[in-house]
Amino acid sequence: MSRYLKYTFPAVDTAAISLIQTLAGGGDLALNGTLVDSTGSEVSFITNGYSRTVSITSANDLSLATFTVTGTQNGVIVTEAIVGPTAGVTITGDLSFDVVTSVSVDIAVAAVSVGSGLDGFFRLITIDPNMGSLNYSFSLANDNALNEISTTIYGTHDKLEFNNLTYEDNVDGNNFLFPVKTVSAPTNFVFPTPVAATLSSYMPLYRSLLIELTGAAGTEATSITLIFIQI
Repeated sequence: MSRYLKYTFPAVDTAAISLIQTLAGGGDLALNGTLVDSTGSEVSFITNGYSRTVSITSANDLSLATFTVTGTQNGVIVTEAIVGPTAGVTITGDLSFDVVTSVSVDIAVAAVSVGSGLDGFFRLITIDPNMGSLNYSFSLANDNALNEISTTIYGTHDKLEFNNLTYEDNVDGNNFLFPVKTVSAPTNFVFPTPVAATLSSYMPLYRSLLIELTGAAGTEATSITLIFIQI
């Protein structure tokens, strides 16, 4: 039996969490965006195969407002305060969320939407040691060669899933993470790197792979796709 995984980190959607709305005073924004679940109680990025930062957009100057985003990432409760944008600007937070459960604001706001940000992670890939072979390969491909999302890839022998740390904290604390690929933005990347026929190929044994995604101005419309195969 083989394993095949395919996840796409899509272009920024400035209304993924909350459609454009107005509040007469401080309070909770409705979670009614394009990725909201059927109950209207949360937005889950992770069910689509990735974690992601949050963006806030408005045609008005909301720079005096503070938005508080609450959710989870890798089983940890995450809360981030984001200062509102100036008129006609989209601003993004710094923390990634698997799931967003609420967005609140401290003052009245008009014509604001909440969506996905530039950065994030693909869902953690665990290597199945119970398969008959540990041979695996994965590839990354941007759909726009001119404005590519940068990627950093880490392998680990440790158990990162639900270890009481977010992915950001695991990376910042260098929690048994080994660089498979340093930050860069090739249009296509394949691991392991093909070698000449006269050379031997060494496949490092990792328990799991963590892939960090770093967007920038110009990558808002770019998507990147991960394909993983283990045989």
